[in-house]
Amino acid sequence: DFVGSFYSFGNQAAVLSENPDIITAYTPKGTNAMTYTDRDGMTWEWEVVADGSTYDRGSKYSCFIGGDNPYSVIQNPELQDGSSCVVIKESYGNAFVPFLVDHYQTVHVVDYRYFVGNIPEFVAQNNVQDVIFVNNADAISEAAVGYMSGLFQ
Repeated sequence: DFVGSFYSFGNQAAVLSENPDIITAYTPKGTNAMTYTDRDGMTWEWEVVADGSTYDRGSKYSCFIGGDNPYSVIQNPELQDGSSCVVIKESYGNAFVPFLVDHYQTVHVVDYRYFVGNIPEFVAQNNVQDVIFVNNADAISEAAVGYMSGLFQ
C-alpha cells in the first residue's frame, strides 16, 4: 500500500492512490543492524530493513535503512576481509543498500543532500574501495548537482 513521495508532489492524484505499489523487502543474511546519524547529529541503532507496515503510505520507503539520513554505516560481522564501499544517494538508493550488506564488511551510506564532508577525504580515511552512486533522474537537476559537487571540493 505504498504511494511514495511523488504521490505528495503530484497533488495526491487519485490514480496513484488507487494503484499503490507493493514493497517486498529482503533482509540481508549477514546482519540487519546498522547505525545512522540524523540531521540533528544524533546517532541511532536501527535495522537495515525494518517492518514498515505501520508507516504512513508515503513513508513506507523508510523501511529501507531508516530513510534519508546524512550518514549511515553497516558492519557485517560475517566478513572480515576489509571490503568497504560508500553509497552516495538520495531516497531512490535506499532500497539498493540492503543488497550490498552481504558483500562488504562495511557499507557507508551518504545522502548527498544532508551529508557534510568531503568524499575523497572520507574515502581515504575509511579505506573505501568502491564508490557507488544510486540516484533517480532528479540527480541531474541543478540543485542536486550543486549538493553533490560540494562533496568533492
